[in-house]
Amino acid sequence: MITINNDQLKELEAFINQIPTIYGLPLLQFFGKLNAEQNPPVEEVKVD
Repeated sequence: MITINNDQLKELEAFINQIPTIYGLPLLQFFGKLNAEQNPPVEEVKVD
């Protein structure tokens, strides 16, 4: 069992709150790049 005090809890919460900012955007950019490489946009041609 692990016991943490209030200061440690605040430090842990601050770290957890940084995770989406630090890792989220780079991951989205990485997957966006992979998607663009593997699924290139297809230009639609309308026939009237």
